[in-house]
Amino acid sequence: MALFYCLVELCLSARDNLLNMILITSKFLLLIFIISFSLNSYGQSFSIGKMRGEATFSDGINTIALKSAMKLHGPGIVRTKKSSFVRIKIEEQGTLTVGANSRMSIKKEGKRTPALISLLRGKIRAKINKTKTGKHKLLLQTRSASIGVRGTDFLLVYNEKNHITSNITFSGEVDFYKKSDERILESLKEDFDNGNDLALLKNMNTTSVADELSTNKIVRIRKGDFSGAYPTYETPLAPTKISNLQLQILAKEFDVKDIRSRSGVVYNKVLRRKKFKLTNKNLIPEPQGRKVEELLTYEDKIIVSGLSVRPGGVIDLDTGIYVMPPKGSHYDKSTSTYLMPSDYGGVDSGTGDYVPPKNIEIDPLKGFVRWENGVRKQIDKFSKAVTDLFDKYKNMTRVDFLTDLNYFYSLKSYENYYGEYKHITNANSMTFDAGATAGRHIFNNKRYLHYLKARIDMVLYNRRDEPLVQRNDRLITAYGYEFHRKHIVNKRKARFVVDAEFETTYQDHRNRDQFDFYTERSRLKIYEEFNLSRRHINQIGMAVSAFQGHTDDNHGNIIEGFWNNSISTNRPYSFELNFLYSSRIEKKNDNHFNISKAEFVVTRKDIFRKTNLSLFSAYEYHDSQKEVDIDHAKVFDSKLELLRSKGEYLKFKLYYRYLNHNSTGLKNRDFIQQEWGIGSQFIF
Repeated sequence: MALFYCLVELCLSARDNLLNMILITSKFLLLIFIISFSLNSYGQSFSIGKMRGEATFSDGINTIALKSAMKLHGPGIVRTKKSSFVRIKIEEQGTLTVGANSRMSIKKEGKRTPALISLLRGKIRAKINKTKTGKHKLLLQTRSASIGVRGTDFLLVYNEKNHITSNITFSGEVDFYKKSDERILESLKEDFDNGNDLALLKNMNTTSVADELSTNKIVRIRKGDFSGAYPTYETPLAPTKISNLQLQILAKEFDVKDIRSRSGVVYNKVLRRKKFKLTNKNLIPEPQGRKVEELLTYEDKIIVSGLSVRPGGVIDLDTGIYVMPPKGSHYDKSTSTYLMPSDYGGVDSGTGDYVPPKNIEIDPLKGFVRWENGVRKQIDKFSKAVTDLFDKYKNMTRVDFLTDLNYFYSLKSYENYYGEYKHITNANSMTFDAGATAGRHIFNNKRYLHYLKARIDMVLYNRRDEPLVQRNDRLITAYGYEFHRKHIVNKRKARFVVDAEFETTYQDHRNRDQFDFYTERSRLKIYEEFNLSRRHINQIGMAVSAFQGHTDDNHGNIIEGFWNNSISTNRPYSFELNFLYSSRIEKKNDNHFNISKAEFVVTRKDIFRKTNLSLFSAYEYHDSQKEVDIDHAKVFDSKLELLRSKGEYLKFKLYYRYLNHNSTGLKNRDFIQQEWGIGSQFIF
């Protein structure tokens, strides 16, 4: 018995020793985790250098007032007030100065990764150390641009009202990318319900910025040049030399004032004095609709190509607008720039900012405005295309709207019944297809989207005397709800989507010149959208539907699975490869109608200006388990489409479609269909 107690005591002691070892090991692992986390946080440390006025730093929870020599740990958001600036040193990266009335977020994930700066409003001046690897040492973004920096001295300006981003490079090089207007609008919509800065900081991602800078749509801004991201432009402005007068003053620090002149404003000196009319036509952005400018001459001919503008202008550091020297300005061969006449203003001798003529201001949305009897009046029209888009940004609502209009000539008419081709006739017809979709963002932030939607589509044929043609006139109405969960996969933006929709089709299937109830479907679609790489977007998901036909016993379920791939390249080509499997289970006759589909799309972008050429090619295999109408069918479908864009919101198209349907079974459904059509899309 004593031996038994000794064994029990020994086991208990061993158990206690084991528990103590586990506890010590856990504490040690926790300590290692805390140390590594602290080291990682230390890798995000910043120090405050010289500053003036008032500035704050917020980590999304707490906000502190900044003081010189203060140490900070990011990520966080820096805000400056009027007549203030703050200089921040980023470890192993360089120094940047945040100007007055600015808001900027900063994040650094580790010593070997570039710091990421998001300029939300205002301007920053940065001096970044040179890199030996050739990789970007600092990444920056605004709502309209992405910027990559190696070893560079530059000034970046962003205006949150007109979403213009302007960059001036003083030494080194800056890689500059202009985001699409569609992307700008999407980011604006995400701000509807962003509650605090914490969500903004969590969603800062260097990978997405690096992906944009790897495309062929960037410009490289070298010493003495400027470029900008302007709404309605698809790419940045071609790098242009700015006024040598402004460049020399701006090359100094923000807080240095060692240039003196009468009244604090300096002007270009021109021997021949002549008058120039002040007009908004010399303010850039110009609409991309015309390639700015004609041949410019002063003894030697200078060709302004692409999206370039007349060199020698001045950047307004508040609005980001480029004030271009007017036609006829004096050309200075020593600097290869035109000299801005004093009729268009001068440059502040201390800050380097643009100073308009007396009683004139630059409004970010209206351009030049004049004060008359205490009232601001626009001197003439700003660019209409730009003004319309600015108004769209300014007055943006939670509502989306899309219309799609098509008018085409076809050799056949038929019904597409959930992917199955029925009621085929040899009668050719002119067909009008009009559709509209409306949606409302009931909640939208960086993490979640709740979206209500509705759509309507109407198809009308002109061969009213043919019953099989007339019966295919139809009206489709639908409404639904989408839930989006935005997250990160592979360091890139992704989203999980749940899409519920109820659809009703009315059709003239009784040939009575009226739309009667024909079929309805309730559908639940679930999918994940993610990027495997910077150029490869995937959608993988499934959908289940319950449908009911025009007779009570014609009902059942539809099960679908799909995989969509979209691949873009640095060359002017993009590709899509899509797969679909669908099974329609009809309870009326216990039949399964299965569809397997593979689709390939190749697009040649900018085959000529703002015009894309796309080739769609698809193969479908239809299999009916019971020979109700057919046994199986093979479908070859191809389409050639020419799409012309007028801005990013209005598109026109010409297309030709060829469809070959071969089937076996009780009914002969073999046919060849050809269509020639025109159409338009409007997206708001």
